[in-house]
Amino acid sequence: MTSANGLSRKAVIVTTSWDDGDNSDLKLAELLAKRRVPATFYVASGGLGAGSTMSEADLLALSNAGFEIGAHTVTHPILTTLSPSAVTREVVDCKRSLEQILGREVASFAYPKGRCNAEVVARVRAAGYRGG
Repeated sequence: MTSANGLSRKAVIVTTSWDDGDNSDLKLAELLAKRRVPATFYVASGGLGAGSTMSEADLLALSNAGFEIGAHTVTHPILTTLSPSAVTREVVDCKRSLEQILGREVASFAYPKGRCNAEVVARVRAAGYRGG
C-alpha cells in the first residue's frame, strides 16, 4: 500500500470478538455488518437456544453472513480448575458440536474468563484449533 506522498504504509486490519453467544449479539452483528467490521463470535455450545443464548439457526445465519464462529467450551468452566480429561471434553466436544451445526471448520478458541495455562493450551492445540 502506498500513501499520497509515495511512501509505503502498512495496512491496518481491525476485527472484534464477542464471547458467550448472547442473543444481543445478533443486533451487534447487524451493526458490524453495516460498517463492514469483521468479528468472531465465541460460543459455548452447551447452552445454545436456552434462555438468552443464540440458537443453532442464529449461529448458522451469523456464519453465513461472513462472521467467524469460534469455540468457547461446552459449559463455560474455568479450564484451569478442571482435570485434563475434562478440559479435553470441553474443548473437543464444543468444536465437534459447532462444526456439525455450521458445516465448516471452527478454527479459533477463546478461553473462558481468559484463563489458561500450558496444559490447557496444549489440549486446545491437540483438539485441532489453529488459534486460542
